[in-house]
Amino acid sequence: MGRKQRVVVTCAAAAIFGLLLFPPFHYEGGQGVCIQEGYHFVLSPPQGQRGATVDTGTLLTLWAGVLLLAGLAYLSLGSSGRSEERDCVEDP
Repeated sequence: MGRKQRVVVTCAAAAIFGLLLFPPFHYEGGQGVCIQEGYHFVLSPPQGQRGATVDTGTLLTLWAGVLLLAGLAYLSLGSSGRSEERDCVEDP
């Protein structure tokens, strides 16, 4: 794993940890309407509305997006390093 790949993994882990600490909250309003409450610290949910809970669907979607982008960045940075190694090999 190269230096740039380690940076990608570290940033992805920090983003997922940040989303775990500050997840999206929502509550169900009148007539079944879902109202977003924004991002709050996990141990202090929004106080303005009753019954605000973590929006797990949005949270999982955000985690999947972070993992997808980090995986693509990791793979693209890894393939460039391998092609450089092939270019350096001398013919016998």
